[in-house]
Order: sequence, then structure tokens, then C-alpha cells
Amino acid sequence: MRRINIGISTVCFLFTFLMAMHLFQNWNVSLFEYLYDVSIFTPIFFALLGSICAWFSVRGTNRNILIILNLLMLFFFAIFTFIAIFGFQNP
Repeated sequence: MRRINIGISTVCFLFTFLMAMHLFQNWNVSLFEYLYDVSIFTPIFFALLGSICAWFSVRGTNRNILIILNLLMLFFFAIFTFIAIFGFQNP
């Protein structure tokens, strides 16, 4: 079960990373556009799920790296979402 958590955490990190690249590179990938259409909080959900799965995985270097990377993506998308919700309001 702990090895499955490493795989889930890796997939969640890749989804959040590719969703960030989708924003900055203007890729036309319909999967990521659909995930953003579902909710603006989708990357935050994937980063949080990846952090939780990494926390419960096998102890070692892979666990530490996945926790750090998923938390960095969570922090990045939390700031990005905060700016998107509150920063673009009309005065």
C-alpha cells in the first residue's frame, strides 16, 4: 500500500506541474482545459492529495522530495488562486 502512495503522489505532482505549464506555455490540451473548467481549485486538490499520499509513503529520499515538491506546487497554486480571486476585482 505504501508503494502505491508513491505512485499516486508522483502522478498528482505531474498533473499539477503540467497544469502550471499549460498556463504559462499556452498549450492547447483539452484535458487541462477541462480540469480548469471543473474548478479553479483543481490543481490545489491534486497538490494536497499528492502531499498526503507522499506523507504516508515509504520513508526515504523519494518521500522527502515528493513532499517538498507537492507542497511547493500547493503553495504556488494557493497564491495564484488568491490573486485570481481577490486581485482582479474592480475597485
